[in-house]
Amino acid sequence: MAGYGELEFELAHCVSIVTNDPDHTFKKMFGAQGERKRIKSASDLGLNALKPSSYLDVFNLALEDMDHCRKIRNQYAHCTWGEGDGELFFVDLEEIAKSSTPIDFDNLTRCATTAALVTEQLAFFDYVQDCLTYLTVEARVQFGGLRSNHRSLPARVVQPSLYTALTTPIPLVTPQKR
Repeated sequence: MAGYGELEFELAHCVSIVTNDPDHTFKKMFGAQGERKRIKSASDLGLNALKPSSYLDVFNLALEDMDHCRKIRNQYAHCTWGEGDGELFFVDLEEIAKSSTPIDFDNLTRCATTAALVTEQLAFFDYVQDCLTYLTVEARVQFGGLRSNHRSLPARVVQPSLYTALTTPIPLVTPQKR
């Protein structure tokens, strides 16, 4: 999941070819704080340059999948981990921040996960990277003078779950100071 930045770079590279303006594309996308804003900037820039195009449908699917990767990345980037009753789980800290009620450390919602699910999510990140790389090469074919795309569009992969289940609230146990 730490490779999310690689996905953002590949998306920006792809859009910069489509728009034929790498300087503007990279500055627009990375000048804004927040992953959602970068995806929105890529969408705005790319869609303006792609009207109409056979490339457009694949580009839109890639943006949807990129947003799902963002959700996966953010849930892990803004969480605390725990294990209890043989279950691996995390507590979403953004959920706490968005709540209108005071923080109750004895009653936090935990999101269960498994090594299998994390492996599936990682495979999805790889799939999205392959899609973006395909689109970048295809952009060079359609907009940059490359003769053919040596890459194949990967078969569609279903977006994995963010977590396996919401489980019962538990107290948040913090490490004891020694």
